[in-house]
Amino acid sequence: FFFLFLIGNINIWFSNSRGEHSAWHQAFNNRVWKSSSKLMRIQISIQVFMESILDTFINFCGGATQVSKESSISHAILMFGFGSFILILTASYTASLASFLTIPVNVGYTYNMDEAVENNLKICAQNELNETII
Repeated sequence: FFFLFLIGNINIWFSNSRGEHSAWHQAFNNRVWKSSSKLMRIQISIQVFMESILDTFINFCGGATQVSKESSISHAILMFGFGSFILILTASYTASLASFLTIPVNVGYTYNMDEAVENNLKICAQNELNETII
């Protein structure tokens, strides 16, 4: 979730007046922002931040990155990095799940020494314990 928080902040930072998220840029550069009180500015900041986090979360869960022709180069670079992160995350998750299928299941588990002796299993121990085991 830290990554989503970070990307949400960077999305706002890289927004510009002509890109896909131009409303975020305009929220901090219009007359309402310049003439508003400190409380109103905090409210606008929280609203824009929450929209950015929601947009980032939707892209993350959908496994998508949105880059349009109107987006700035900085936004495209950011989304490329985000897409790379999603690719690595899903690949490692898939590999982790696949590894469970390749690990052999331990069928003949021995619970105590008596079972090991009954099944004639090899018991590895230090030489000093030889008299105690036998």
